[in-house]
Amino acid sequence: MKSLVVLFFGMLLWTQQAYASRASVAFASKRGEPFLVAIDGRLINRNPTDRLRLNDIPAGYHAAEIRFPDRYGALVHRARIFLEPGYETEFVVQVVGRRPRVVLNRVGRYPINGGVVPPPYPVPEPPRPRPDYPDRNDDRNRDNVCPDLLAGAEFERFFNTLSSRPFDDDKLSLAKQVIGQSTIYAEDLKRVMKQFSFDNRKTDLAKFAYNNVCDRRNFYLVYDAFTFESSARELERYINDLAK
Repeated sequence: MKSLVVLFFGMLLWTQQAYASRASVAFASKRGEPFLVAIDGRLINRNPTDRLRLNDIPAGYHAAEIRFPDRYGALVHRARIFLEPGYETEFVVQVVGRRPRVVLNRVGRYPINGGVVPPPYPVPEPPRPRPDYPDRNDDRNRDNVCPDLLAGAEFERFFNTLSSRPFDDDKLSLAKQVIGQSTIYAEDLKRVMKQFSFDNRKTDLAKFAYNNVCDRRNFYLVYDAFTFESSARELERYINDLAK
């Protein structure tokens, strides 16, 4: 019996070590340009895409090659990246400069639950609608439930002004100023979030605006605005904590 117990805990320890030695990596194009990725000389995606996630790969150093195909051939960036055991590491790639070159930046990492790479996050079940939240098409009591609603031509003016701002910090300041004094539809909030380059700014705005979303049962729509799944999960945890 003692031998069986020792064998069980030995296998459990081996399993935990095996999981901890794996990692995950995600790449996303900052401006949506499609790209190809090769890891250790192996092409990962034959068709260019603007985002890519690779699960359950050995942790440690890897040779990464990023290619942005164009009509003249391809812009290529080669780098040695380190993937920490038990973590997903996220990178943003972009083409910069008058003489175009590819830049690869690490933007974050987060622990893989239990050492196992999770599957892509499901669309969260939307919160149960409150009885005082109307359908978007119900004009009869919209003004009572959604005071100072930012919609229609007024929203488009705000959106155009926001789009003209070149930096995320300026956009975030403007968005908080306007949305803080209004209510907004979830779909429109998603459009606003998509104007930001970085997920941390999108998350900041979504948390700030949550209580000002008119059709809060549709809040799940904003998850589509994120580049990385970890950002969507962070926001989902925040919303779940508010409900406790």
